Amino acid sequence: MTNDQIDVALTPPMGWNSWNCYGATITQEKIKTQADAIVKLGMHKYGYIYVNIDDGWQGDRGGKYNAIQGNSKFSDMQGLCDYIHSLGLKIGIYSTPWTKSYAGYTGSFGHENEDVKQWVEWGIDFLKYDWNMWDPKEPSEEYVKRIYDAIGLTGRKIVLSLSNTAPISNAHNWSKYANMWRTTGDIVDTWDSMSNIGFAQSDWAKFARHGHWNDPDMMVLGFVGWGKNQQLTRLTYDEQITHMTLWCILAAPLILGCDLTKSDGFLLEILTNRELLSVNQDPLGVQGYIVYKDGKIEVWTKPLQNGNRAIGVFNKGESTAEVKISWNEIGIHNNLCVRDIWHYKNLGKISDISTIEVNSHGVRIFVAGRKL
Repeated sequence: MTNDQIDVALTPPMGWNSWNCYGATITQEKIKTQADAIVKLGMHKYGYIYVNIDDGWQGDRGGKYNAIQGNSKFSDMQGLCDYIHSLGLKIGIYSTPWTKSYAGYTGSFGHENEDVKQWVEWGIDFLKYDWNMWDPKEPSEEYVKRIYDAIGLTGRKIVLSLSNTAPISNAHNWSKYANMWRTTGDIVDTWDSMSNIGFAQSDWAKFARHGHWNDPDMMVLGFVGWGKNQQLTRLTYDEQITHMTLWCILAAPLILGCDLTKSDGFLLEILTNRELLSVNQDPLGVQGYIVYKDGKIEVWTKPLQNGNRAIGVFNKGESTAEVKISWNEIGIHNNLCVRDIWHYKNLGKISDISTIEVNSHGVRIFVAGRKL
């Protein structure tokens, strides 16, 4: 990053994106409604501050920069940005390095500088930049640097988020320019989709660091619909807790995609567990990694800045499991204190071996250290 951008996204960004909820049916009023819900629910106090418009806002080019303007669904982009900022939130926008987006709207190809100037004038804080089905089908250093340089010239601090699936083979070339990048295909609200994505992130860990985060896609909690009839996520109670826990251990961006006006107490409890969020937002900036696997049981750990460690014990099996954990084998030594994060309970000092019950498709997460 340039000197003007080195303090962007020092911890994984948190917020909301329109796609998993509304797809390309997004409108200006729907964005305002979700921003209002973030504030009404108090979620901004936990760090959920980005309100991101996905594909579907783009109209024709025009204005003083000959940049993409809002379409008929977004007749006052300046007013929308001002409104989001008046709530104490930040606003994001969507574009693509090609002439057309996935949904068939105007892209930024050949007009990167013009579009960025317009976004800066509006006050945009976050850019989701989406590769699509046309060549090249993956991020390249040339095209990432092109939008990165356009942002850098303005001096505005804008989170640069790359999408869609990025191959790991050339990530060392372009990841230095982006703040976050998709590592997978699109997630859907099933156990197979969420778990196959979440538990396959280990190879990406070496790229995660302050200002640069691996993105296993937006979260599929709450009411989702992708622009069709919304439904409550198909993830079970335990699968939702696993989803949130795993994304926090992975130091993944926490970008919601649900209709927040339909939030219930359970969803809010998942999303606002401060102890779990502190694992995700830990200033050390290390992505968690697997340390033990036995059949359907996986143990992941994440080092924290204060010397403590988070430990997630996941059961990917179809029935409840009694898991014997050798703390010494996973690097947690005797006489350390352990706290159960989801149960908000100190467990005292541990011995070497513990037996832990973990529900099917569930998780137990602990923090271990000398002081808790």
